[in-house]
Amino acid sequence: MTDIKNKSVPEKIVLAAAVFLMGVQILWAFVWMCKNIAVVPAFGDSAEYLELSSTMRLDEYRPVLYPLVLKVILKIGRITGTAYQVWLYLMQTFVSFGSILYGVFTIDRAMGYQRPVRKERMGLVIFLSLYLMSIPMITFMNFCVLTDSLATSMLVVFLSGLVILFAQERVPVWNYALTAAALTAECLLRADRLYSCLLLAVIAFLVRICKNPRGRRQVLAAMLSVCLTVTVLVKGIGAATQMPGINGRIETNLDFILLDRIVWPNMAANYDRFPKEIQEIITRKEAKTFDKHNNNVMYQMAPIVEARAGKENAGRIYRTMASVVFSGQPGKVLGDIGEDILAMAVTPVSSLLNSYKLCDKGDSWNIHCMSSAEPELTEHYNRYYQVTFLILLGMGIVLTACRKIKGRKCGMRLLLRTMMPHIGMGVILTLWFSLGDGAPPNDRYALLIYLDWSLVTAGLLGAWERGQQDGRKDK
Repeated sequence: MTDIKNKSVPEKIVLAAAVFLMGVQILWAFVWMCKNIAVVPAFGDSAEYLELSSTMRLDEYRPVLYPLVLKVILKIGRITGTAYQVWLYLMQTFVSFGSILYGVFTIDRAMGYQRPVRKERMGLVIFLSLYLMSIPMITFMNFCVLTDSLATSMLVVFLSGLVILFAQERVPVWNYALTAAALTAECLLRADRLYSCLLLAVIAFLVRICKNPRGRRQVLAAMLSVCLTVTVLVKGIGAATQMPGINGRIETNLDFILLDRIVWPNMAANYDRFPKEIQEIITRKEAKTFDKHNNNVMYQMAPIVEARAGKENAGRIYRTMASVVFSGQPGKVLGDIGEDILAMAVTPVSSLLNSYKLCDKGDSWNIHCMSSAEPELTEHYNRYYQVTFLILLGMGIVLTACRKIKGRKCGMRLLLRTMMPHIGMGVILTLWFSLGDGAPPNDRYALLIYLDWSLVTAGLLGAWERGQQDGRKDK
């Protein structure tokens, strides 16, 4: 893909086929967007966000930024006499494309492609960015009244800042400022990201300080500035705009996580082993209801226990039940966690297997919600990506193996090192949701993993085959 003129005829054919498959997916996305420009998918959170944009009754689960965005978008819709979702979807799509373009361009520069940017390089970067944005789950979330689109966009910008941190000897001040701004926006969109993203940021800064002795003081000062600034801003804005418990949701703490991750969906199977005290609080029928759906953890069981035993005793009861379940079924609990980790780590594959009912760890609810207006188009568009992704991945593996046999450098090790912030965040998100949530992996939370797998596939196909020629070496 980088220097097509010097490729062999078979390689040219394979790469032309890859470009064709990617191009068709981009067209699929464009057609789907045109058909769904005014459709509001039936996600429960969407109605809540719309209500919050009016009432601004924010609890600890709902930061302020997205309700504010909706408030502005709704006003624009009223002024123009246009459906608000049209403006929202266009805005989220443009922000998504801009962030992905910036992310791909950052990786391209970090791989060794220097200024001035050649036209063919910029064309490749734009084409890859369009392909990444046309991944169905990315396109779907851009056309939803949910935080996932903007949160993923801000996450990509934040990770690009960390890529630059490792790629450049002297990191410009603007990069630190942009990284801090993107991280702040990310945390004001998704409350949990303050902890997961800050964890990655601290790790990345410390690795940079240890690996590169030059400018350690500057990098350390930048780390403290970025992390403290983001924490103070997010905490301060949260304290001013959010009121924990105002909407009646159960507090998520370690005890609740044990109920969610270990006890669900194993309560009925272990009911007879629970102490009599717990059996007097929870009936067998309620235990069976609890096991039917993960939403029952927060909205059925936790309210029952807190109402009958008191909020302070509820935590002790959750711990006791978790201990009983784990001691009785350690293999099942650990197996469920391991399956969730694997399923989320290879989301494109688990999603395909789930669509053929070969894996119950994938997520089909999102596709169901996105299919309200054009069910057949949505299904075929999603299925096309799932199948062609595996085809492209297989083609990339074969091409890389052929290059290795011929003694040519493919740049994959360099690409993986360059993408370490992306990979690290993918690992954190995988463990975050697999260890802390009993529900099957949700594709909405794995958008970054979709992007990363496609970036790796592009690397295998040769998008950065010769990037090391311009400065960095693939050792």
